[in-house]
Amino acid sequence: LPRLIAAFMESDPDANPEETTTLNEEETSEPDAPYTDENALNFLALCVDETDIILCELISVSVKENAIRIKPVSPDISLEYGGNAMSLQELFEMYSVKAVCEAFEERNTRIDRWAVIDEHSFKTMMKSLGEVAVFLEKDVSYVVDSITYTLQAGTRNMTSETLLNYLKYAGQGDDLALLQAQALATVISTHFTVENLKKKKKFFS
Repeated sequence: LPRLIAAFMESDPDANPEETTTLNEEETSEPDAPYTDENALNFLALCVDETDIILCELISVSVKENAIRIKPVSPDISLEYGGNAMSLQELFEMYSVKAVCEAFEERNTRIDRWAVIDEHSFKTMMKSLGEVAVFLEKDVSYVVDSITYTLQAGTRNMTSETLLNYLKYAGQGDDLALLQAQALATVISTHFTVENLKKKKKFFS
């Protein structure tokens, strides 16, 4: 869990403490849009339920532009590995996240750091960070343990458990990937401040 936070720390948040990071959410699940300059850092972040990928995001941080670009990546996207074509989900399940990173490299997408967290770690992280306000364009309903839950349209302050369920059940395919990226952008803009990054040991010990 600290790997993603440690990677963010390497971008030196004290360098420009007065600047505000700009978040640009991309509108496609194609993964080939990271920043390419030598000062950029590209992270691959996955949240998984055992071997099933809940979300996969390519997070590209440009020190030069003082911006973060978040690219949703569908688990169904086709990648080449060892001369074979397979989905991201299949590649992760059969091999490892390192193999996934190598497959992205084959697409000329540099991955500098990666992080894989499970549901428990995600909820632990969000409990430490606190609620996040997510805007819903329409009602979202999902079933957990035979109980139907509905999140009404509008801005909703989500706790760790609710946010995780939203990320899992808010939609399908590319629509879900985009909603996940937008929610992650909100988490980053709300909680990944200079002060919070300095407190990483308190949040993630």
